[in-house]
Amino acid sequence: MPDCHSFCCDVPSSLEEFSQQTDMCMQTGIDLNLDFEVIFRATQDFFEENEEWMYEIARKFNKPILLEILPERHHYWVCKIDLANIDALGRPIENPTVQIDVESGKRFDITYLGEDGKQYNPTILHTSPTGSIERVLCAMLEKTAIEINERSPMLPTWLSPIQARILTIGEAHKEFADELYAKINASNIRVDVDDRDESVGKKIRNASKEWIPYIFVVGDKEMESGKFQVTVRETGEKVEMTVDELIDEINAKCEGKPFRKLPLPKDISKRINFQ
Repeated sequence: MPDCHSFCCDVPSSLEEFSQQTDMCMQTGIDLNLDFEVIFRATQDFFEENEEWMYEIARKFNKPILLEILPERHHYWVCKIDLANIDALGRPIENPTVQIDVESGKRFDITYLGEDGKQYNPTILHTSPTGSIERVLCAMLEKTAIEINERSPMLPTWLSPIQARILTIGEAHKEFADELYAKINASNIRVDVDDRDESVGKKIRNASKEWIPYIFVVGDKEMESGKFQVTVRETGEKVEMTVDELIDEINAKCEGKPFRKLPLPKDISKRINFQ
């Protein structure tokens, strides 16, 4: 699980850092296209001392949140926020979290030297901006189960293993498909070519099963015009595009996101076929 720990002088100094790290957790929801529900927990003493600050944090989400006040502290933390996704059965999948730990500094004899020359135990923030990778994938797949009646299930374009697929009608179109592949691949887009001796209909069905965001067919007409009917999975529409327009659209959806090249042969005919 991606996890980080921030050491603060005391509880008051941890509040500003908590706010910034909450923003970071919210951003992961935007990046992964996940809608978080929020549980905000605090001890009674902490809530009474920092009530307005807690309301300020809550207002960041611009939605109802669950606030839980504990009469006494039974854990290492005095305040924590949990961001959860709801699965298709209505159960929470807890992912990002930020926690104010007031116990571990003393328990593990962690100290810092104050300006007055004395040793102090720090307050520690425990933060996971995403939660565990397994839970993130679980949340993304569960989201597709919820939305499956509204649109085709899919991962965000930037995270899709294959972002675009070129489908050849016949062997005569392979060279042109390879030229398109080279241009799209050079633009940091994971693209491949279905060059198998199969019907176009079967190739389209296979691409759909793999949740590929953009697919288009290359034949005589496309070779002459340089324009393609691109099936956009997100909307279910067929949109006429040039290869440059396709590149621009995919890059816009992936801007600022990490990228790795396709670790497979570009031609599907050259891949191992597991039956």
